[in-house]
Amino acid sequence: MTAPWASDVLTDPELGDHWTDVFRRDKLVHFGIMASIVLGTFQGYLKDHVPGFLPYALAELFFLAAFVAWFGTLVVQHLPVRGPGIVPAVVLFAIFVPVLFLLHPTSPLVFKVAGLRAWAEFPIACLMALSVIKSRGQARAYAGLILLLCAVTAVYGIVQYQRGPDVALASELARVRHGPTVFYTISTGHSAFRAFSTFTFPAPFAGMMVFGLLLAAGVVLTPTRPRGQRVLAGLLIPLMFFGMTVSGTRAALIVLLLGLVLIGWYRGLSVRQLALAPLLVAAFF
Repeated sequence: MTAPWASDVLTDPELGDHWTDVFRRDKLVHFGIMASIVLGTFQGYLKDHVPGFLPYALAELFFLAAFVAWFGTLVVQHLPVRGPGIVPAVVLFAIFVPVLFLLHPTSPLVFKVAGLRAWAEFPIACLMALSVIKSRGQARAYAGLILLLCAVTAVYGIVQYQRGPDVALASELARVRHGPTVFYTISTGHSAFRAFSTFTFPAPFAGMMVFGLLLAAGVVLTPTRPRGQRVLAGLLIPLMFFGMTVSGTRAALIVLLLGLVLIGWYRGLSVRQLALAPLLVAAFF
């Protein structure tokens, strides 16, 4: 699944079309980004087992190292930020808008900087990806890593839900980190456990499942991909849907429906075919 501008941006004559291409260009940037993705996915698990600030800092440090390597390369080699049309300018605008919050006179500086980092991290990652992903093979390497992490966290979350809160919140650190956020009220005086997998809260776990579902659906609906990859992606869909279900996050279902409709529209499906998306999702319940 590639965007219309991919033939121009995702083209490097010296790269092939293999996932190992990710190790042939901008190695430090790719390694930092991938390590940050992995450590961010397991950050909640690390928080439950490692006290102190280290679980918070690991993903951020690798991302910062990737940013320094990326930005340094642009400056030294006098390279522009890659991207289709006005996308880089729009993303840069999205990064600089929250800088205005730094001018707020009463908010503590720590809160200002933390808010700026939270807002700007994803747009910066987008700019980095547009610059360093130069072949379809490299893009598939990231897609494969994310789907693998989705499968691991889905299995872990399902097992966690089956074992119940007594096991999931067995350590003192886990009880302090998660607290009542991993429960939802069924009726007065009755609550149910929500799986959070390797994350701190159920909502990020559900978000990961939705992202993986949409990514897997994109692979399944791409006729140019090998049959084995499409079948494997199709097998991951019910696993991740079950993971999303045990998270108990209803908003994730709405996001999933919207995402499936967008993918179907992008693939040229008719209105009647798009209307089947809610029915297909309901069939899993």
